[in-house]
Amino acid sequence: MYNLKQIPEIVKANEVIELIATVSQRNEKVDDADKVEFEIWKEGQEESQHEKIEANYQQDGLYVISYIFEEPGKYFIYSHTTARSYHSMPKNEILVK
Repeated sequence: MYNLKQIPEIVKANEVIELIATVSQRNEKVDDADKVEFEIWKEGQEESQHEKIEANYQQDGLYVISYIFEEPGKYFIYSHTTARSYHSMPKNEILVK
């Protein structure tokens, strides 16, 4: 149902990047997700320090945020998607230099 796209493996600190989630169900783009939220944290951070940002719907099932990683390090991203009675939360990682 869910696919995180356009996330580079390596980015530079203090540069704006877009995190984009494509949400679909049975090959149909979902434009009415209940919630798409990105949970972002640096390796070693406690869960209470995780940042959660709700994505904005753009078009064709695309949900987007702009984000700046301020410090170098390894980061993790959970993409929480709730749509049509289904919840998905794939995990990705990104290296910030």
